[in-house]
Order: sequence, then C-alpha cells, then structure tokens
Amino acid sequence: MSISVRDVLSEDSARYRVQLLAGKRGDQRSISWVHVIEDSTIIQNFWGNELAVTLGIGFPTAEALIHIIELLIKKRCSGLIINTGKYIKEVPREVIDYCDDHDFPLITVPWEVYVSEMVKDFCMRIFEEEQNEKRYARAFLQAIRTPENLETPRKILKGAYHLEGEFKVFIMYINESMHDDLMMLRKMESRVRAMLERHGYSYCLFDEEGYYILILNDANKTQAKQILEFITSQNKGAADMNVHIGEGTTVTGLEDIHKSFIRARAATRMAIIQKRRSVSYGEMGVNSIFYNVEDEGILREYYDKLLEPLLSYDKKHQGNYAETLRLYLEYGGSLQAVAQEMFTHKNTVNYRMHKIYELLGTELETASKRFPYEMAFCIKDVLGE
Repeated sequence: MSISVRDVLSEDSARYRVQLLAGKRGDQRSISWVHVIEDSTIIQNFWGNELAVTLGIGFPTAEALIHIIELLIKKRCSGLIINTGKYIKEVPREVIDYCDDHDFPLITVPWEVYVSEMVKDFCMRIFEEEQNEKRYARAFLQAIRTPENLETPRKILKGAYHLEGEFKVFIMYINESMHDDLMMLRKMESRVRAMLERHGYSYCLFDEEGYYILILNDANKTQAKQILEFITSQNKGAADMNVHIGEGTTVTGLEDIHKSFIRARAATRMAIIQKRRSVSYGEMGVNSIFYNVEDEGILREYYDKLLEPLLSYDKKHQGNYAETLRLYLEYGGSLQAVAQEMFTHKNTVNYRMHKIYELLGTELETASKRFPYEMAFCIKDVLGE
C-alpha cells in the first residue's frame, strides 16, 4: 500500500504549500517514484504511477504543458507538480480544464519551496513504504509456510491489516516468455497496484519464485470478481496467453490464510495445464483433489497402472482404445454417442469395447468398477497429457 497523491496533499500541504488545481477525482493514485522533467525524453522510460515535477523551463506555453501532460497520461502517471513563480507565473486555464477533464492531478508549489528537498523527501517516503511492503510480504509468507507459528507475522502485520477479517489469495503465473521483458512486468504490476489503490483495497502484492501473489484483506465477493476480471483483462489481445491466475477461497483469520494459498496454487496449476486465463478454486470440482497433490509421481503411477494395457496396445497397433474408453465413460456407456463423436459405426465401437474389456480384465458393468478409470482420465488431464 504505497503513498498516494492524496497523501501528498494532506500530509505535505503545510510544509511544501502544495495546492491541487485540477484532477481531484484522480487523487487516489499511488506514486511509484518522483521525477523532475523539463522535456519529454525521460517519460518514454516510465513504467506507470510516476509523479512528475517541473520548474516549467521546457514548457513555456499552454500548448507545451498540455502536450507533456498528454504524454504523462498515456504513461499512466500519477500527476504533475508545477513549481510556479519564475518560469510559469500562473497555470493557464486551458491546462487546468484539460487535467480536470482527464481526472489528472495537477498540483502547484510556490517558487520559494526547494524542489530538490521536496523530491528527496517524497522518494525517501516511497522507499520506506516499499521496505514496509517487503516486511509485510515476508510476514504473510511465514504465515503461509508455518501456520502453527504466527506470533511474529501477527506483530508485523498488526495495525496494517485486519488480522481477524477475511483473506483471499490470488496467484498469477507469468509465462517464461515474459520474464526477460522487465518493463512489461513492471507495467502490469503497476497497473494492478493502481487499480487496487484507486478502489481503496487492503492488499499485499509481491513476487515469489516466478509467481505474483496477491493477498486481499476484507474484500467482498463482488470486489474479488472485479479484481480478477481486471487482472485477466491486462492480457487480452495478446497473441500468447502470458498470464494464468488462480483464485483461492475466502478464509477468516490469518491462521487460515495458508488454506487460501494452497487452493489458489491448485487453481493456478489447472489454469496453466488447461491453458485458461483464470480458474477459481470453487469451480474446480473433483479436479481440486488432483491439483492439490504435490507429488505428480503418485498421480502418474495410478494413471499408468490402470491404463497401461490400453496405452501399450494403442502404441503397438496405432489404435485409439484409450480414447474410446474415455468417451464411453464420458457419455455414460452410450455406444451411439461414442460412434457419433468418433465418426464411426456403432458396431465398431461395440467391437472395440469388448476388446477393451478383455485387455482390462473387467467389463465395467458397475459404477464402482468404472469410477477408477474415470479418475484415471481426470488425472491424464491434470498431467496435461
């Protein structure tokens, strides 16, 4: 939870005599860093949520100011502070109106204020807040990994979060193809943070071993859905599916946050294997059992043991007995439905099924005898085979 434009306005109004001229509806924007700009060169390297400060040397006209503000808005910056009095005596009305129309915070400080001191102060506070966020992230990870020992996490998180309230964990897997594109990753993170700050959510967002972990505190069902839809939308239109998101269940109290994390991790695995943008744990059904198994070898052993006769036959004879059985189970034993699905004759399916009974040593005549094979095919999907 970073410093926002609103914090600057409320906490520094007296010290630096800051005054908001326009864009009040955007004052909840978070600030990632503060930069002094006198031309547009540095802006191309902005990631988002930067607060720009200018003396006005390079922007002597209203047109020049509006142009630089347009660039800042495109880069999703948090606002612009103008040091008025020497180069810009008074901010033109058309500039104020433009910022109001775009909900872009436009702030002034008088020439007597030492801009370098103000920028240093803001950056130090941002740095301190980032260090706090890292402490919170480590505390949440400790609560997840060692739920039996919450004394230290409680001390660190108390006051910043409602520890007896509700928690929900989201896990975002970033495709390896994006790992080298640091700017793209930072932009995505910045946009997610901006959205969370804009709506005033209590959260902790951090990366861990190639995943982004988002922990929400006291967000209701509608808010959680809104957040999931926003994160998912950041990847729409991409040629490849670069981000997969798993949503855990809502739990009450810090002592159960590990449960939401484990379920979010299972949902993320399912999203990756099934090439889906997002999966909520609540919609996983029986798959939740398989995706929660840490040792894939256990699943593979079960799958191989049951289906090995069919897989070996198919490999040797270039057959499709395993697929025939899968469809037979899926369609509740309807030979006609299987025949239509496989574009073949019903008698052919009937012949294959008798051969399958022979290879498996069972005629699958009862639900209890069919169930293990239904599980085996579920495991096949989990393994991505």
